[in-house]
Amino acid sequence: AEAAAEAACSTASRREADRRAAACERDVARAAAERADAEVAARGASFEEEAARLQAEHMRLSAEVARGAEVAKEAQAAASEALAKLRLKAEGAEAAERLPAQLTAQ
Repeated sequence: AEAAAEAACSTASRREADRRAAACERDVARAAAERADAEVAARGASFEEEAARLQAEHMRLSAEVARGAEVAKEAQAAASEALAKLRLKAEGAEAAERLPAQLTAQ
C-alpha cells in the first residue's frame, strides 16, 4: 500500500510538473509573439516615417524644380529682350552709317 501511495504521489508530482512546464512554455511563446508584434509595429512606424520624409523631400524638390523652370523662363525672356535691343542698335548703327551718303545724295 505504501509503495502504491508513493507511486501515486510520484505520478501526481510528474503531472503537476508537466502542467507547470506546459504553462511556462505557453507564457514564453506568448511573450515571444508579443515581442514580434511590437517589432513589426515599430518597423511599420519606421517605414511610415521614412515614407513621409521622402514624400516631403519629393515635394521640396518639385517646388525647387518649378522655381528653376520659372527662373529659366525669366532668363530666356530677358535674353530675348536683350537680343531685340541689340538688333535695334545694329539697325540704328547701319542707318547711321548710311545717313551721310543719303544726305550727300540729296
